[in-house]
Amino acid sequence: MRIMIALALFVTLPLMAYASKTTTAVTSTGKIKSKPTAKHLIKNSELRAWIGSMSKLSVSTNLKYSGASLEDPFGKERPNPNGWGGDWSTRLSGSVSGRYRINKMQSLTTGFGLSARKPFHGMEQAEWKNPFLGHSFAQRFTYLSGYFSTSVTKYSQLNDKRLGKNLNLYAGYTLKWTRINKTGLTLGLKLDGAATAFSRGYNKSTDRKTSDYYFNLVPMVEYRLSTMFTVKTDVSFGYSHYRHFEQRSKFNRNKLYQRVGFGTAFTPEVYLYTYVSAYPENYRTDVTTVSMSLSMSVF
Repeated sequence: MRIMIALALFVTLPLMAYASKTTTAVTSTGKIKSKPTAKHLIKNSELRAWIGSMSKLSVSTNLKYSGASLEDPFGKERPNPNGWGGDWSTRLSGSVSGRYRINKMQSLTTGFGLSARKPFHGMEQAEWKNPFLGHSFAQRFTYLSGYFSTSVTKYSQLNDKRLGKNLNLYAGYTLKWTRINKTGLTLGLKLDGAATAFSRGYNKSTDRKTSDYYFNLVPMVEYRLSTMFTVKTDVSFGYSHYRHFEQRSKFNRNKLYQRVGFGTAFTPEVYLYTYVSAYPENYRTDVTTVSMSLSMSVF
């Protein structure tokens, strides 16, 4: 039953948003005027969904399914080629947050994460987790669109607390150049990073390969097939500092990580991305996974 509910979320939530995608107001002359949406501000479908609803107050939801390898698509564990610490079970995760819109391009959010391990094997440890406070703003320069977000998260999930994680500070900026040569081609670049504060000292037996800060550089290519559908690929060049490193400036280069996927914009505020993840330095089916993510706003 829980499995069916989890799968139904990815199908029903985008359709529910159709009811709230268009809002109207009556002008002084009595004419009905449509409320501006993100569609009028940002050209890229994914960025539009990240901006959220144009209402003063709204609710944003992000859901992600992180699956097992292609060799065992309904397995219990995800591949972990980098050998990172933590729990690598298949997972349904995401967040639900309230959004206060400062203006058309800027907003504040606060909410909670949600997580469930092994959704195809009994939905273990389904829980609300990690309350957060975030700020975001978007930019538009003709065919250039940018999106900046930052957040502070308080760790409350059991697996995070076992590693001593206390607070996390995240910041990321995505820039996309759309309609290159008046075609559906888009080139983009994302730079993000995070730092974690811990509530205890380093434990050699449990904390090895636990990162305390990292950053990623992610070039991307998209092609817009229609107003609704997009194909996309990106490659992440990531660098992590592990807790056991004595030098604060020392970083470990993570394995190259590539996603190839298909995006569906149900409305300007609802975007579903289904993708395959692989490691270009060693393409193998046992470390290639299928995942999906959903971004949506209502009200």
